[in-house]
Order: sequence, then structure tokens, then C-alpha cells
Amino acid sequence: MKKLVKLGFLFAVMCCAGIFISNWSIAAEQEAAKPEPKVRSITKENLHGVIAPDDKNIWFVGNYGVIFHSSDGGETWNAQKSGVNSLLIDGVFLNAKTGWVAGISGIVLHTTDGGESWGKQKTNTDKNLFGICFVNDKKGWAVGEAGIIIHTDDGGKTWTAQGEQQDKALNNVAFVDENNGLIVGETGTMLRTIDGGKTWKPMVPKIFERATIDEEIERPRQSLYGIAVKDKNTIVVCGIDSLFLRTADGGATWESYTAEGNLGVYSLFLMGDKGWAVGDRGALFVSSDVGKTWKLHQDAIKTGTWLRDVAFTSPDKGWAVGASDTVVSTKDGGKTWDFRAGMYYTVKDFPVAKEITDKIFKPFTLFASLWRKLYPAQYE
Repeated sequence: MKKLVKLGFLFAVMCCAGIFISNWSIAAEQEAAKPEPKVRSITKENLHGVIAPDDKNIWFVGNYGVIFHSSDGGETWNAQKSGVNSLLIDGVFLNAKTGWVAGISGIVLHTTDGGESWGKQKTNTDKNLFGICFVNDKKGWAVGEAGIIIHTDDGGKTWTAQGEQQDKALNNVAFVDENNGLIVGETGTMLRTIDGGKTWKPMVPKIFERATIDEEIERPRQSLYGIAVKDKNTIVVCGIDSLFLRTADGGATWESYTAEGNLGVYSLFLMGDKGWAVGDRGALFVSSDVGKTWKLHQDAIKTGTWLRDVAFTSPDKGWAVGASDTVVSTKDGGKTWDFRAGMYYTVKDFPVAKEITDKIFKPFTLFASLWRKLYPAQYE
């Protein structure tokens, strides 16, 4: 009797194995037959900056001198000739015609015709520039590696150095008006000016205070990347480890807020009471209290690549760009995002393995259930 049971068991296993192979083949064929997700592409390059002075006009910049422009709210995109083949990182447009873009090797490009033509300005530096801002068509600042700060009073016809050079990268600069500005950078660097950059004084928020050199080595300060200015008093900064810093008195004192995720946050934008920030692994952070607190919406933008910059033209309409040609937009304040370019993931387009494995292993599950019913004593 036992021999018959064993033979029956062996026969059943062989049948299941046959069904397993058959189902695996069918599942593989079905998966191969599914249409590939449609992935739109604009440039195929990594993108580092997005500039949107209004709902219709959007620019993004990136690797190899890439500049693309849309004049219809992102429905169509046209390449603009930058005249350079170097990485472009940041930009600013005062309106639909006048703008500047900064990049590595001291590059600053300027246009007065909406990017139909770009001219290279003489910056008198070969340092990489990571951030640029203008408060009007005359006064602007750019910052970058080795503590470089350059300033112009004539729209970029001439640039002169400000501040003291240091062995720290300065990642971004923002001005509230012609006099009041802030710079952030590597290892918690924060510099403030109240005289248009004639003098820059370091600031050390409480979270960055260290009693000794040893403590500083054990707990290095996080690097800072993004700045968003609401008004003369309210400024928010973001950086590594999901860190946000906020001042309500123009920089005299700072409060810190650490959001979930332990992610690099590279850019943020404030409008009204709301704020948006982007960073590593497609992370989107949202604030509803002018940057006091931030909540991570990890799957709102369905990409695993880093996002480098974000900009909004209204409380509802915004843009973000990042690695591998990623260009996304929102029309509902960041609740949902549409991919204008780049690879994305969704359950619909990339079904999880459970759907396939359920088909494959179903006969084994049924057989095990039947075996338990026939020989319950073996499971007591």
C-alpha cells in the first residue's frame, strides 16, 4: 500500500512539473506579447534645471549644453542652440525674453529674445558655477566651487568676484532684493549679506553647532542645495538627509525639520502657503505651512531616478526635471504628475511577479491541499 502511495505521489509530482513548465511557457509568452510602455523622449540627457516664468514658457537645461524651450505649456519642445557643449546647471528668466543660464567652467549664457540666440558672457572665472539669480535686468549673482561668488551690475556685461574664496562648494544663491541675499553650500555652509554682497557673513543654525573639532568630525554638517524665498523674512533651505531649515526673521534665527526618507533634497519652491521639494529616487516633499513641516510623497512621481529641480507657475501648475531625460508636470498642485519625457513605472505597465507566479504555482497549491485531505494524519 505504501509503495502505491509513493508511486501515486511521484506520478502527481511529475504531472505538476509538466503543468509548471507549460504554465511558465504560457505566462512568458503572454508577458512578451504585452505592449511595451510608451516612453516619450525629448533629449535623453540628464537635466539639472527648469525655469518657468509663466504658464506657457518653460525651459530646461542639462548635459552637453542642452537647452529646450516650450512656448505652449509643454505640449511641444524646441531645442535651442546654447553654443557650448558643457554641463548647464541652473538658470533664471525675469520674463519670457530675458534670461541667464550658468554651468561648469565659469559658463554664463544670456538671452534677450527668449532663447532664439544665446551669448556667452565673460565671467573672469573658470570655476564651475552651480547657482545663479537676478533681481532685475542689471543685478545678478552666481556661485560655485571653491567658494566662488561673482556679481554683475550691468546684466552680465562685466562680472566681478565677491567674498573670500574657500575650500567649499557653494551650491545656490537667492536674493530677496538688491541688498538681502543668502548662499548655501557644502557641509552646512550658509552665508548672508545685507549690503548687496559687499560683505558676506557666515550663519550657523543650532542644528549645525558643534562644541569641538572632534564632534564636528563625528557629526559632519549636511550639505545644503536648495533655497526658496517667500519674502524678506521667510526663507527655506533644503539639503542632505531630508533636512529642511526655515527662518521667519530674515536669517537671524533658524528652525530645522527633518522629513522621512533620509534622502538628498536638491531643490524647493514656495508659493503661498504651499511648498514643493524634489530629490533622490524620485522623491517629492510637500509642505502646507510655508515650509515649517514637510511630508514625503515617495510614489507621487513614479520614477526611481534623482530629480534635480522644481518650479511652479501657480499653486496648481508645476514642473520637475532630473536624470535620464525626466520631465514631469502637474496641474493639481502636485497630487498627480504627468511624464512629458523619461522612464516611469506603474503597476499597469510593469505588472508585479505575483500575477505570473500565481498562474505557475497554482497546480502545486491545489495538489498540496488535496494531499492534506487524503492523508490528514501526516500533518497532526
